[in-house]
Amino acid sequence: GEKMADSVYQIIESKTEGLLAIDQMIASAAHRLSIFDEDPVHLREHGFGAPSRVAALRQYLLGNRQRQLVLVLHEVRAIESEVPRLVALVGHFSSQFAVRRTVGRAREAHDPMVLADRHSIWHHLHIGHPRSVLSMNDPEDCQPRAERFEDILESSEAVSVGSTAGL
Repeated sequence: GEKMADSVYQIIESKTEGLLAIDQMIASAAHRLSIFDEDPVHLREHGFGAPSRVAALRQYLLGNRQRQLVLVLHEVRAIESEVPRLVALVGHFSSQFAVRRTVGRAREAHDPMVLADRHSIWHHLHIGHPRSVLSMNDPEDCQPRAERFEDILESSEAVSVGSTAGL
């Protein structure tokens, strides 16, 4: 397989750099942005509560009605209080923005990731350590991680978040 001309591979040691890498994923996605995280608290720690991040996700979704945003979490409780702006976005883009909860074997995954299409990924190798990996514009390097995300996605169920939750 061919690497794209502008491919990048970077080991990231700090949380701040990790947040910037996630921003790069959002900016480089054209068709599907795939996010896996533990729960709403970690989602917030990974920047998904910030107004600038939610604005970037809004721009991504507005860019093309075919664009998809898939968010898979182990636990969705407290999502409204942890990342209220993100939940509002789900409400506005319900046909494009899916929120899912893991079931079965996917619950054993503890490596958050944000995947841009199938060419770029930010991968937090283990929730307990700050180190993460950024791989940009390298579909071949991305493939095993993209397949891992698909496995997690397969072992998940749709959940509704927002106004009806908790009733």
